[in-house]
Amino acid sequence: MRRCNGRKTGAVGRPCQYDFLFGIFYNDKYSRTYRRSTTMTITRNIASLILACSLAFTGSTGIAATQQEIAEAAKLVRTPADVAKMQEFNRGFTSMMAQQSAQVKAAAAKMSAYDKEEVYADASLVSAAGIAKSRAAIAAMTALALEDEESLRSRKQQADRYIAQTPLPDGVRSLIKDRFDKTMVVRLRDAERNAAAQKAFLALLGGRLDFAEARLGKISLGDNGNLVFANAKDKGPFSKIQNALVQAQARMQQSVEASTKVK
Repeated sequence: MRRCNGRKTGAVGRPCQYDFLFGIFYNDKYSRTYRRSTTMTITRNIASLILACSLAFTGSTGIAATQQEIAEAAKLVRTPADVAKMQEFNRGFTSMMAQQSAQVKAAAAKMSAYDKEEVYADASLVSAAGIAKSRAAIAAMTALALEDEESLRSRKQQADRYIAQTPLPDGVRSLIKDRFDKTMVVRLRDAERNAAAQKAFLALLGGRLDFAEARLGKISLGDNGNLVFANAKDKGPFSKIQNALVQAQARMQQSVEASTKVK
């Protein structure tokens, strides 16, 4: 058994949030369920709708809807037609989320295609070809990081349009939009922080290449694989660059970890 927001879920092959959504909305016995539905059933339906928006772009984390929001939403669903609108909204929203998730995975695959270890390796500093190859990789990774920032905003705009244009019961739209906007404020802030940390790290990698290029022919690899400096005075400045990279990499990792925590 897995747990989603404290609830046990039995499915193994789907993300946790889909267990919650599909378990309520895609029930072939729905019509009978509605006829005997209680306020709690309607509350769970609306809670799912809010949860779907909160989970957009976030994988398995999100900002939980408050009990007050859920209670307010439950009052807005009065008829079978209202619930049908919510069903249709969720079908489209979850489909859109799946498409956007695929886009995110494709972008991550592009980034991972660049061998960061090779770019970071000392061997890349001792030849013009190695420096050029590393510069090209850093430029490409920087461009991908910028694209990722723009992509998140584009995905948010797509979701904004969907929320604005899809039929929903009176009053529900504003509640969903408010929940979604609150969630996206946090996600955009996290994305900006992650991008800044990543760009800072890549900039330091570029500075490392600048240092090596200015000393091309005066830095080599020893028999043990360590860098050998023709001018011993270059060791100190290079060590500072290395230390700065280690710290920047740690900040980048901390930023990513902070983004994945449930808010």
